Amino acid sequence: MKGHRRWRTHMASESMKAKIVLLGDGGVGKTSLIRRFVVDQYSDEYITTIGTKVSKRSLSLGHPAAEVEMAMQIWDVLGQKGYSGVQETAMKGAQGVLMVYDATAEESRRSLEDYWMPAVWRLAGRVPMVIAGTRRTSSRTGSGQKTTSTSSVRSTRVRPS
Repeated sequence: MKGHRRWRTHMASESMKAKIVLLGDGGVGKTSLIRRFVVDQYSDEYITTIGTKVSKRSLSLGHPAAEVEMAMQIWDVLGQKGYSGVQETAMKGAQGVLMVYDATAEESRRSLEDYWMPAVWRLAGRVPMVIAGTRRTSSRTGSGQKTTSTSSVRSTRVRPS
């Protein structure tokens, strides 16, 4: 039939917002992980995060009939432990935490247990937490400069006791 339209039932998609905080010692690859996730770029240059940098990324989750639009604020927090005021401000109100450590450095992993996890539980409560271990590889460039890059990630979920 000419002019006949086929109507589909379509549920309006839901939208959610989430504040996700990346924590861990300095130099473990937090900024590289965020850059890869948010803008799909990688750089093997190490740039120290000063204070906190907030990035945004939206994802559509689920299938078309029940799609959820997730708007994430991803907080990249400096990893030096002497700046607890900045870190505390970033952790408050977090709905999730990604703990990042250098899998080749035991002291980096211990720092998560001894410093970062207790701080999260104290300031953000029992929020979902994921641990990602990065492995850094080194190489020499043609100019003789040493570069370091994050080459792999291993993760696990953590529940507070």
